[in-house]
Amino acid sequence: MNQTISCPGKINLFLDVTGKTANGYHEILTLFLPVKGLEDLLTVSESEKLEINCSHPDVPTDSSNLCWKAAELFAKTAELEPNWKINIEKKLPVAGGMGGGSSNAGRLLSLLQLLYPNKLTEKKLQEIALQVGADVPFFLNPIPSIATGVGEDLKILKAVNKIPLLLISFSFPISAAWAYKNRKLPFGNSGINENKLREKWESADIFDIIYNDLGFAVEEKFPIIGAALEDLKKAGALNAIVSGSGPTVFGVFEDEQNRNLAIKKLTQEGYPEENLIGVSAG
Repeated sequence: MNQTISCPGKINLFLDVTGKTANGYHEILTLFLPVKGLEDLLTVSESEKLEINCSHPDVPTDSSNLCWKAAELFAKTAELEPNWKINIEKKLPVAGGMGGGSSNAGRLLSLLQLLYPNKLTEKKLQEIALQVGADVPFFLNPIPSIATGVGEDLKILKAVNKIPLLLISFSFPISAAWAYKNRKLPFGNSGINENKLREKWESADIFDIIYNDLGFAVEEKFPIIGAALEDLKKAGALNAIVSGSGPTVFGVFEDEQNRNLAIKKLTQEGYPEENLIGVSAG
């Protein structure tokens, strides 16, 4: 057994924190989009024990890795021994707001489900994914979706044209827990509800729903992020926001040509070329 699966990142084109549960989790309304053109690769092979290797030195390879938790839960529920070696070739930013760890765990669960068919129902797999992390259920089947609850209640959206994006990545991490803890806005600050979000997406009228409730605190603490957002807009982005809890930011462009011109412009202005990543979402 030596099977590989791709692990796409995600952006939240829209993210509003709508409340808080009794046990301290934040409830959200968000529009998840998978990112095309930047992904990790995850390979599972047989081993005498559960082990994880990763190409990025900052990614833990012990039980604190979400893949470890996902593998153990799958094995326990399916009554298997978790004798797997999991290798992660990292391309997504680490703690960068694009769901890299959640993607690895979700895609691992999907791959194990393929390798061991008829062991678990899809419902049980979704329950395991939620136990691993709030974003993990999305990555079982990463397609455009509106999510509510803590991110687990997913409603699939119809496909539209891919959205050209320019990512600017930074090397410092920001934890999602910090971003949620330090937000200062009232709940539901955007004024947009689920029906409005769906309507705007289906009519391809997306530019006034590009919003991230978590971005304001991140920009306040890290001025370099706010400067990058302004630079993206000056370079031609129709809008630009923080991705998830940051620090990765993205600009939305009318087409790939304008996006590619922006890459040239920002490179000339001193941005390292390796930090400018042209992708699409949707």
